[in-house]
Amino acid sequence: MSNQIRVLSLGAGVQSTALLLMSIRGKLPRIDHAIFADTQWEPEAVYQHLNWLNSQATPAGIPIHRVTAGNIRNEFLASKVRGVKVEGGRWASMPLFTFPLDGPRLPNGTADPKHVGMIRRQCTREYKMDPVRRAIRRLVLGVSPRAKLPPGMIELWMGISQDEIGRTKKSDVGYIIHRYPLVQDLQSSSVRRLFPVGYTRSDCLHWLEQNGYPRPPKSACIGCPYHDDAGWLAIKSNPNEWADACGFDAAIRTLGGPRGNLYLHKSCMPLSEVVFDPDEATHVDGIAVRGMVDECEGMCGV
Repeated sequence: MSNQIRVLSLGAGVQSTALLLMSIRGKLPRIDHAIFADTQWEPEAVYQHLNWLNSQATPAGIPIHRVTAGNIRNEFLASKVRGVKVEGGRWASMPLFTFPLDGPRLPNGTADPKHVGMIRRQCTREYKMDPVRRAIRRLVLGVSPRAKLPPGMIELWMGISQDEIGRTKKSDVGYIIHRYPLVQDLQSSSVRRLFPVGYTRSDCLHWLEQNGYPRPPKSACIGCPYHDDAGWLAIKSNPNEWADACGFDAAIRTLGGPRGNLYLHKSCMPLSEVVFDPDEATHVDGIAVRGMVDECEGMCGV
């Protein structure tokens, strides 16, 4: 399609960073726009990396649009857990862990896993996917939110790698075609794969290193419940971000939960009291693989 516009959903993690820089260097086709959906609760290193990416993209003529649906941390604390709006706030559903007030605990003080639940996740759609789609209409196309658009007008690139192929999904709107350049296109079997063999996350890191680029930081909210212990230890290494996460963790237990108290860590212990296991398995970039596999649109952590 000659008038198709290529847009990168930029998470500022390893894979989306690689896609942007590969496009700039001509290893991949040239993208027209990149969009970073800001939850306003990313680690400072992510914002610094985003500024560096902008310094690479601007001379190449690729604008990076930074958009936001609001501050996910503040909006959650300003809302009622059961979804009742308060003045100046709105419901922001995060996948927090829940545990009954009198629930059984193991000898080490952690919650019995059989009694641990999670709140439904809506944050990815509300703070990542929806802002990107609004930005495509407003900033890329300059059309109204309800304007009719031709099928396949936008080719939306997302940084899912070959080792995460289970997270790929077709677009649920006609004017957007999802493309996963690191793996195989899902929208049409007739579209040629951009790489003969899919790139894994490790391949992306190797390519970045080979070309003299810095290693991207972990891309996820400071208080993401899907951090594994390695991820929490990375947050803990920054005193300000650790204090922020622990403060949020303590504050959510004052709100009252639908099935008991709320926690950021799967142990359902106060974050400040958790003894983390630095060798905890199944993590990618400090984020639990389970969380990334469950990722509804593949727009966090990449």
